[in-house]
Formats: sequence, structure tokens, C-alpha cells
Amino acid sequence: MTLRESRYRTFPHGWPFWPFLTSRVWLIDVTPLANSPATVTLNAVVATVTECLDQFRADWWKVYGTTDLINRWIRVEDLAAGPLVVELSRWRKGANQVTAASYEPTTRALSLVTRDGPRFELPAGSGRME
Repeated sequence: MTLRESRYRTFPHGWPFWPFLTSRVWLIDVTPLANSPATVTLNAVVATVTECLDQFRADWWKVYGTTDLINRWIRVEDLAAGPLVVELSRWRKGANQVTAASYEPTTRALSLVTRDGPRFELPAGSGRME
């Protein structure tokens, strides 16, 4: 089975990019080399990746030193429990564009710097997508 290249979150060679802001994992497109895998098999792949996401993030950061968030648009919502960072699919009023992002594997801390200057620190996987 190979995963077709997509403009969204892909490794070189077509593997899916591990999300840093959210913990949502999904397959973008599967192109089987021979027989199509069963849905249960694909669901098992997603479940395994989800369980190992912290390790995949750490390994990715160690090798590539980058996240999937540069140039992405985010909105920060103030909640009683603290700020929630939401990744937007496109610019919206009040959005900030991420210009730098770093990840600390030992603490799972994600640090985001935006074009307008604010810096946000949050646990990796604690944000959400719009």
C-alpha cells in the first residue's frame, strides 16, 4: 500500500505528516498496489498511529526539526480553562499566521510565534482544527 502525495501534511515519499497542534489522525488517500486493504485494516493503522503519536512527533522533530504549522492560520480562543488554539483552513478575521514553531519532545510542549508577535505555548495535541 502506498499513500498518494497530497498538498496537506505529507512526508517525503507520501507518508502522512504527524499533526503537532491536534491529535487527530486520518488517512488522506490510499492507493493499493494490488488488493485494496479492508476498512478494518486501515482503521487499525490510524489507531496505531494515534497511540504512538508522541513518539512519531519526537522522531520527526529529531530528524527534520519542523512542524506542520509554518504559514498556517490560527485563532486563539480564551476559555475559562485557558487558551485554545484553533487551526483554520484559511484566513479569517482575527486570525494570526504562524511564522515559527518549535517542539520540545521531553515535555511535549509546542511553541508558536505569529506574524503579529504573540507567542503561544501549549501541549502538543491540545489544539483543534476548524
